Parts: sequence; C-alpha cells; structure tokens
Amino acid sequence: MPPRLRAPRGDEVDDTLVLYGDAAACMVYGAVQGLTDGLLAPLAAAQPELFTNATPLPLPLLQGTVLALAWVAACAALGGYRPEVTRSRGAPAVRSCLGAWALSTAAVLGALWALQAGAGLGPGVGNDEVSFVTGSLTVVGAWRLVVVAAGPTLP
Repeated sequence: MPPRLRAPRGDEVDDTLVLYGDAAACMVYGAVQGLTDGLLAPLAAAQPELFTNATPLPLPLLQGTVLALAWVAACAALGGYRPEVTRSRGAPAVRSCLGAWALSTAAVLGALWALQAGAGLGPGVGNDEVSFVTGSLTVVGAWRLVVVAAGPTLP
C-alpha cells in the first residue's frame, strides 16, 4: 500500500533524533558538496575533460538547506517519523525513505524549474542540481542505517 499524506494526531510522538538527523544530513551534504567543489575547482578549470560536470554547484549550502526542509516536510507528511517506522529494519523504514525522497526530489526540482521558467530566478534544473538532489537518497539512507544499527529496533 502506498504511503498517504496525513495530518499528525496530537497523541503521536515523532522520532526527533531521526528528524533532526535527516535535516543535518542534508545540510552537511550541501556543505561537503561546496567544500569539494571549492577544492576541485582549480583542477576542473585546468582539465575539464576529467569531470562529467566541471562547474560547481551554485550555493550548495543553500541547496542543502532547501533539500533538508523539503525532505523533513515530505517525511513528516507521510508519517515517516513515527518510531515504529524509523526504528524498523524492514519495509516501513525503506518505504519511508523512498517516499520522502521521491516527494522531496519532485518538490525541489519542480520549484527550481518553476522559479527559472516563471521568473528567471535560480539555477534551473541542470545536471548538477539533479545529481545533487537525487543523491540525497544515498546520504539520508546511510544516516538512517546508522540510526537503526546503533539503537533499539522494532520488528
């Protein structure tokens, strides 16, 4: 059954460690992208043929922050921060990550496209933005694996 958007009930408790960790993982991802781009910029300028994309990601920390907001909003809307989901080693955890990734990716890339097409703002949807945003599944997925491996789990 696909996840459904839902409004949280007052008696539900979210796994705040995972929520804050998801946001931090996305922001650290942006910071590392910026640092890597900065360190490799001289090599990319000197030998662009070594790179599939020799241009740095514009404002990677800002893009990581936007990605964090979109990911957390998507995961919360899908009920993905309930402990029975975040601490599970099975299908609920995988479905939560995939659903939040799909929804946040669509939201961020759609917003980038709309801002560029409608108002001429932002970087648009280039290969570097698509790679960065879609790469969030690996980053947040790895963080989620650490949480499950380090803490108590539910069946």
